[in-house]
Amino acid sequence: MGLSRRDTSSEAEDLEAWTAEALSNSWVPCLDESPSERFIATDASEWGWGAIFLDVASGLVDFCSVPWSQRDRNSFDVSHSAHAEPEAVFRALCRFVRPGDSRPVSVLTDSTTAKHSLPKGYSPSFVVNAIASRCQSAFPSLRLDTHHVPGALNGVDPLSRGLPLPADPESTVRRMMGVAGCGGSA
Repeated sequence: MGLSRRDTSSEAEDLEAWTAEALSNSWVPCLDESPSERFIATDASEWGWGAIFLDVASGLVDFCSVPWSQRDRNSFDVSHSAHAEPEAVFRALCRFVRPGDSRPVSVLTDSTTAKHSLPKGYSPSFVVNAIASRCQSAFPSLRLDTHHVPGALNGVDPLSRGLPLPADPESTVRRMMGVAGCGGSA
């Protein structure tokens, strides 16, 4: 069996076309598909925002209660939950997740706006779209899973109003995880 010479001109053209198409495609990060072991429960109010972080694997629990600054009040309507809740999620991510960290995080929120817009990275609302874009820019390789918890069952509410938590932070997050159907206890 002898070697045959093939027409390489069409192969070269195909390779050039493939290369041009590959270079024109935008970069898409490879997301970690493992189940999330990190949870952030958030809430926002006209007073400020609060969050509880739970890393199930390490047992680390942390929380914060932060009033809106005058600059925040001048930047967006803190009394409008469709703006304040996604902002609280973004700030909680900045507080509890290191830049470049790609391990998945599950967010428990009573905001349907945050639940649907932040993982997609965009929103039809100008203000929420800006927040979603900041999330994507700050955490490009982070898989963000969002879960809705009805407002009446959001145990972070006291933190968003500058009040102490009525229960320990870990049990608060685990109860919210149960309500959202992502582990924990209802």
